[in-house]
Amino acid sequence: LSSSAAAPKDWASWDKVDLDGELERLEAEELKGEGLDDTDIKNKKILDIVQDEELDEDEKMRRCMALAGHPDWTPKPLTEEEKQRRENEKFMKMMQDPRRQPDEKIAFLSKFYADKVVPDMKQEGQ
Repeated sequence: LSSSAAAPKDWASWDKVDLDGELERLEAEELKGEGLDDTDIKNKKILDIVQDEELDEDEKMRRCMALAGHPDWTPKPLTEEEKQRRENEKFMKMMQDPRRQPDEKIAFLSKFYADKVVPDMKQEGQ
C-alpha cells in the first residue's frame, strides 16, 4: 500500500483497498525508475492492451480510450457482417492457437457446429 495510506487493521477495511489502483501505482513507479516518462508509460500500457489476446476488439478500444482520456467512450453497434467477421476470427484464432489442447479444440468445434451450422442447415431446409 502507498506510504500515505495506513494498512487496514481489520478484514472489513481490506474491502475498501483499491488493489488495482495500488498495482497500477507500483507499476508506474517501477517504470519511472527505469527512466520512462508519463507518455512512455501510457504508450506501454496501450501496447500491452493491444497485444492482450484475451480481450476482444471492443474491450481493447474501451481500455485504450480510457487511457487516452475518454473514459465514457462506447463502441458503435456492430453490423451483422462485422459480428460474423469477429466470430470467424475468433474461431480461426482458437483453432490455430498452439497453446490449446486438441480436445479443447474439438469441444470448441463441436459447439460451433451445434450452435451455427445445424441451425443454419435447418433454416435452409424450411
